[in-house]
Amino acid sequence: QIQAQQIFIEDLTLNMFIGVFEEEKKQKQRVIVNATLDVEPSQNWQADNIDDAVSYADIVDMIRDIAGGDEHIELVETFAHLIADECLKINRVTSVDLKISKPDVLKGVNSVGMRLRKSR
Repeated sequence: QIQAQQIFIEDLTLNMFIGVFEEEKKQKQRVIVNATLDVEPSQNWQADNIDDAVSYADIVDMIRDIAGGDEHIELVETFAHLIADECLKINRVTSVDLKISKPDVLKGVNSVGMRLRKSR
């Protein structure tokens, strides 16, 4: 019996408008997304059919769509909640753990950002 199942996305690099500082509103910046999703295991895995799986490709596309939207996002926290809420709309996704990083914001710091864990 399958006990647990996760899918993950590592280091999805985006260029997007995000941030509260004036210079952040004038040009896109790099944002790195890491996501781990807990999913209800498929009991039909032997069928080897994508319809029985949660597609990480669809999740990547969804994150890119949010990042590429017309509206400027002020906070990394807002971006994380938008992603988490969309992930939780997917059947069989029970929780999402996100790490959103901004590597080019502060000098002398490799990266800043936030983590969010959200579940149904």
